[in-house]
Amino acid sequence: MLPQNMVMKDAVDAEELTRLDLRDLEARYGYPYLVIHRSDLHGTLLRACERAGVDLGTDAHCTAYENTGTGARVRFTDGRTDEAEVVVADVRPS
Repeated sequence: MLPQNMVMKDAVDAEELTRLDLRDLEARYGYPYLVIHRSDLHGTLLRACERAGVDLGTDAHCTAYENTGTGARVRFTDGRTDEAEVVVADVRPS
C-alpha cells in the first residue's frame, strides 16, 4: 500500500496535529514509502526462509549483536551466541 500522507492526531480528541506529504519520497530517496502489516511481513519472511532452507530460530531473546566481516554475531539471554550472514530480529520492550 502506498499512503499519500502520514497524519498525526491527538490521542484524546483526534485533532489533526500535523500531516506529512509522502508522495515525493520516491523522487527524493529513490523508493516509495510503503506500509505492511506486521503479521503479513512475518508470514512473508517465514515462507521465504522455508523455501530457502534457512535454519530459523524463534523464541530467543537477543541481548546484543555485533557486525562481523561475514555477517553478524548475536548474544542471547541464556549466554549462548550464534553467527549468521543475516540476522532479523523483532525487537520488543522487555
